[in-house]
Amino acid sequence: MRGGGWIAVALLLGGCRISSEGLAPEPTALDDAGNPLLDSSTGEVGPGVDGGTDTSPTDSTPLFPVDDSGSVPECTGKADGTVCGAPTPRSICVAGECLPSRCGDGIVDPTREDCDDKNTDDGDSCPGDCKAKCKSNPDCNDSNECSVDTCDLTRHVCNAPAPVSGRPACTLMGGGVGVCNGTACTPADCGNGVKEGTEECDDKNTNDADGCKSDCTFTCEMDADCNDGDACNGVETCDTGKHTCKTGMTKSCGDGNNCTVDRCVAPAGTCTNTLVDFDLDTYAPTSLGSCGKDCHDGNPRVHPNQTDFFLTAYTKIGGGTSFDYDCDGKEEQRNTTLGKCVKSGADCVHTLGWAGSAPPACGGSDFIVESCEPGSCKTIVSTIKYGQDCH
Repeated sequence: MRGGGWIAVALLLGGCRISSEGLAPEPTALDDAGNPLLDSSTGEVGPGVDGGTDTSPTDSTPLFPVDDSGSVPECTGKADGTVCGAPTPRSICVAGECLPSRCGDGIVDPTREDCDDKNTDDGDSCPGDCKAKCKSNPDCNDSNECSVDTCDLTRHVCNAPAPVSGRPACTLMGGGVGVCNGTACTPADCGNGVKEGTEECDDKNTNDADGCKSDCTFTCEMDADCNDGDACNGVETCDTGKHTCKTGMTKSCGDGNNCTVDRCVAPAGTCTNTLVDFDLDTYAPTSLGSCGKDCHDGNPRVHPNQTDFFLTAYTKIGGGTSFDYDCDGKEEQRNTTLGKCVKSGADCVHTLGWAGSAPPACGGSDFIVESCEPGSCKTIVSTIKYGQDCH
């Protein structure tokens, strides 16, 4: 429920007037359709009709609200991932809330995701875009007859190609028959441990990083031969004596903020420092320390800048419910004034408020003192109950 403070209603009928003590300034009057009324003397939006004496409650929200907390009842008791809400944007139930479906929410949405491990990191159980790079071994086929290509079904990415067993025949790049030496198709005499013909080297193994590759060429002869195109792992150099590559120094992207995920994005080596913000309300969770201010990072309505009031509690992480939508450690009621009618000379002073001896608890409801009876100044109580919204 969006709302401001308590709103007073002045009913200057039959000698009754409103008590203005501690109440909000007089609001703008609305017509039955909820549109601002114009003061006919000025042509501007005024506090009442034609400068008249009847002022109605005119906040953009009802004085005593109807539940529009945003919690979609259809998610109550429903399994995570159940489709809910309007078709656009596509929303699903997450921990009892109807929230837009997105990569990183921990719920696999089969219409757009292959996996979802509740983060957007690459290299773990699910790629950062929630799209599987492979689902079976054939998805990783690189058309190299000398390699065995497999899919890591846990991480949904292709494994590094492995060499076929033995030295089966293969087709050389320029045509002709060769043999598989590691994952390379080489002339038949390459790999016998003897440097022959046009071979630069031959160490009789398939380790491409030891100075002599499986195709009997040097691992490197200059620094450019070692460049892997990824600036995140530094600048590689070549030991021209051993023909081996030396790794560079990994680029650091740490910003010293425990509430950000620091990453180096290949190939350019651009640093990103993304706020840890699961529910996309621009606040990090309090579990990360003093940099985090969000007491429930799974509910976008809960954050320290929340000024709206709500009729329904949210489910806390770990169980239980709370109305502390603004994360200040307290559950604050929007309306606490008790209604009454008090005679003051010829006047009857009406205070709009709850009809009971105390305001209802958060999420509770009660009748209100709507007005005062002309003459007797007796309270006139509403025939329906109204809700107490809180944050």
